[in-house]
Amino acid sequence: MRERIVLTGLIVGLAACGWAAAGEIPPEDDRFLRGYVTALLDHVLKMPDVQVEVEEGMVTLRGGAVSEEKQREILDIVSQAPGVSRVEYFPLKKEAMPAEEEEEEFNRAFHGFFPKDDLFTPLLADPWESRFFMSFRHSEASGDNFGAVGLGEVFGLYRWKDVFGPGHQLQLNIEGAVFSYFDLDQPKTDLQNIDFQLGMPVVYRYEDFSTRFRLLHRSSHLGDEYLAQHPGIIQDDRLSEYQVDNNLIDLVLSFKPEWWRIYGGFAYLFDVTPERNPWEMVYGLELTPWNLYAIHPVLGIHFHLQEEFEWDVNQRYVFGVEIHDWPFRNRVTRLLGEYYNGKRVEWPFYKEDDEYLGVGLSFDM
Repeated sequence: MRERIVLTGLIVGLAACGWAAAGEIPPEDDRFLRGYVTALLDHVLKMPDVQVEVEEGMVTLRGGAVSEEKQREILDIVSQAPGVSRVEYFPLKKEAMPAEEEEEEFNRAFHGFFPKDDLFTPLLADPWESRFFMSFRHSEASGDNFGAVGLGEVFGLYRWKDVFGPGHQLQLNIEGAVFSYFDLDQPKTDLQNIDFQLGMPVVYRYEDFSTRFRLLHRSSHLGDEYLAQHPGIIQDDRLSEYQVDNNLIDLVLSFKPEWWRIYGGFAYLFDVTPERNPWEMVYGLELTPWNLYAIHPVLGIHFHLQEEFEWDVNQRYVFGVEIHDWPFRNRVTRLLGEYYNGKRVEWPFYKEDDEYLGVGLSFDM
């Protein structure tokens, strides 16, 4: 190594003398010095991945972790370059990876176990999507004010890449949610009911087309405050009428080429309490007409039809602003106004008609 340093020093000294005599490039020029040190690292020290910064003759090197002996060699050689006043070397926390390792690291985030996002975008206007939300609603049917809170998430378990050919992806998820509804007109903001949802979705995506197939369990329970306000439910032994317990499978097909989306699908209920006709249908439209950085307006229209009620349409419209976690675009926050007309979305009261206006916040984590 000593001979190598001496030889390099001679080369640097002769080059410096030649440049000084010729007077072509001043050694104090930071741009020249940065290029010269970069060439030293590349051709003499065989370390092309080291980052070089130069300011008024002070050289800062940032590269992979090296031994103390190697670090001394780097500092000795670079310090002999013309115009160098000081040299410092800072090891980076993580060495640069080859391109194939970088691709593997990327794939681990989006393929294999626990992918970071979902292949199926949640339906914007579906009131039973598993997401976090809070909403204030005024019921036009009853004249009462209600608060709705949802705690829910879809978690990716495993994603298969190119499962049916290039670009075809398949993902297995698990989802769960809790929906709570409060009567805001009562002094203690009484809990009306709480609904639970647990499911196992399988999602497929190819380019602009995606589909979601789910096995879902839903159940509901009246709040203690609601029962205290309506003692006749227990006295008349009618509590079983409000204890809704559903199991269902559903399939939704979605097509989203650019700033608009259409979707449609069906659900089949089985092993339900109380008994009712099993078939349901959904379809809808979503618009995101323009995008300013990570902010854009949104409009969602969702229709839900049930065989139990002779296919009358439950309709929900939402409109507002959507903000992505730019530039990563993984988390989404929405400020939405909403209008609903149809059977009540609270499951114990699914037979009752409702119409409400609301405003709220929703989050996709």
